[in-house]
Amino acid sequence: EAEQWKAELRAKEKMLALRKLQEIAAFSSTKILHCLSPASRLLPPASRLLLSAFRLLLSARRLLPPAACLLLPAACLLPSASCLLPPAVCLLIPAVSQLPAPLTRPVYEISRTAVPIRVDGKLDDPSWMQAAAVNLVNNRDGSPASYKTEARMLFDDRFLYFAFRCQDENIWATMKQRDQHLWEEEVVEVFLQADPTQPSYIELEVNPLGTMLDIFLLDIRKPLHYESWNSEKLQWAVQVDGTVDGKGGDKEWTCEIALPLEDVIPAPHIPPQAGDRWRLNLYRIEKKPTPALLAWSPTLTNNFHVPKMFGEIVFP
Repeated sequence: EAEQWKAELRAKEKMLALRKLQEIAAFSSTKILHCLSPASRLLPPASRLLLSAFRLLLSARRLLPPAACLLLPAACLLPSASCLLPPAVCLLIPAVSQLPAPLTRPVYEISRTAVPIRVDGKLDDPSWMQAAAVNLVNNRDGSPASYKTEARMLFDDRFLYFAFRCQDENIWATMKQRDQHLWEEEVVEVFLQADPTQPSYIELEVNPLGTMLDIFLLDIRKPLHYESWNSEKLQWAVQVDGTVDGKGGDKEWTCEIALPLEDVIPAPHIPPQAGDRWRLNLYRIEKKPTPALLAWSPTLTNNFHVPKMFGEIVFP
């Protein structure tokens, strides 16, 4: 067991070192592009287009393999030599430059609360005012959502806290039993993958009636039986300004969740240490009057189960 632990520790150290190299490579690439930009008008048209293409690659570096990231600084120098490329390659440059700019995965610097959150769904604890707010967007393309959804996150040594504020003129849900298929109606969701080097993750869902679905997934869409994993110390609550009946005239509903850190078994450290980065995503499903899928970090599909597209929370 000691040898296995040492091997796992060495693997994690290598991963951290590689991530550091990636950031250094990205920083170097940014500096190179910054230096080249003033002189870009002096480059041939093909070179300028190639320069634009590498700017797109740099913005999408989190989606690239590590080895590709390490090559970015050298790649950014290619535009100045594009006149030496074969004509067939140069003909491809305009097509590459027209590709849509990829979305950058969001990063949330989570704050520690000195006082435990009172989980009652009201969002009136003073600590919430210290937490940065994020807005959910359309999951399919990252465009602004017509349904305003604000979320905040906090943590202490025992819990990871989530707050949602969902503007909704027509609040609707019918399911009242724990572990029902809440995603078929209106709901807010948390997906958490504390260790991206392994495939398991936790999914939490709460609907406006205060019903909870908590799932531990061994891999993408491979959950333990829903009723076989229920977090014993999990806390949640909702408040509704309106009626949960699918009729108009409502204002909003709010939700608080406190996830026990002891349930986040795959995490490298419990409680989290300074600099730890966990993958995480926040979602909302809306049904009435118009269906919508919203996300903090869009997966760019109709599927929420895409851990590589999650954002990150960084612990202080």
